[in-house]
Amino acid sequence: MTSQQQQHLITATQLVLLPLLALLYSLAVHIFLSSFNERSVFKFYHWHPILTRVVLCCLCGTFWWFTSPISIRSISSDHTTDDEEDNASILCSILQPFITFIAAMLSIKLIIQTRQIEINGPPPSKPTLSTLHNNKVILITGANSGIGLETTRLLYHQYNATVILACRSKSRAVEAMLNIDPSWNDCRSNNNYISSSNNNNNKVGAINPKNRMHFLPLDLTSIPSIHTAVNILWKEMNIPNLDVLINNAGVMWNERRETVDGLEMTMAANVSL
Repeated sequence: MTSQQQQHLITATQLVLLPLLALLYSLAVHIFLSSFNERSVFKFYHWHPILTRVVLCCLCGTFWWFTSPISIRSISSDHTTDDEEDNASILCSILQPFITFIAAMLSIKLIIQTRQIEINGPPPSKPTLSTLHNNKVILITGANSGIGLETTRLLYHQYNATVILACRSKSRAVEAMLNIDPSWNDCRSNNNYISSSNNNNNKVGAINPKNRMHFLPLDLTSIPSIHTAVNILWKEMNIPNLDVLINNAGVMWNERRETVDGLEMTMAANVSL
């Protein structure tokens, strides 16, 4: 193999490698999702991104072939001089880096696009003016940590929602609310506060309209606690309506455990509402 042929092979590898990787990545994601019944294998809509990458690979391969020395000599006529062939070779050698760069950028963009759409999923929609105006009232269980805490943060800041944190511990709920909004004030500082529980750690009263985060004592492993929470929500907190209920709280044990009511712990906590 001559040095010219080696250089041409290196150029071909640089030109086709990233488009081929983009194609293989998209195909692998499609097969993976299809194996878990997330999509249909033969539906054209799901093959459209793969065909786009096939076209890119074909275009890169075609350009590589037409700029190869063999192709230039075969295309040239008998009347073409050696100088004209040399000029064509020089032109192709100048175009190759630009085409390789463009193909590489397109391939990287397609790889990132495949990951964002197929793996991560589309980004959450931004709040609309109607959403901000409606000021939804949302109750979320287990909102003092983990996914519940981050969901509450998103609803409170981006969607301007009034969020009710249904948790077992008021101290942890207050800590979570202060973490979300350091300017939040406990409703006990309001003159309309009404004591409604014998447990001083979980006292609840009429909500302060100036606040958009409120604590609701709720233990999903206790049926009496659920009944009490419902009475507090409708009778004492004076909630006019509840727009959204997010059942976030749940448990999972490796061994059987029972609640105080004699129910299996996982089923009682995860499906009580």
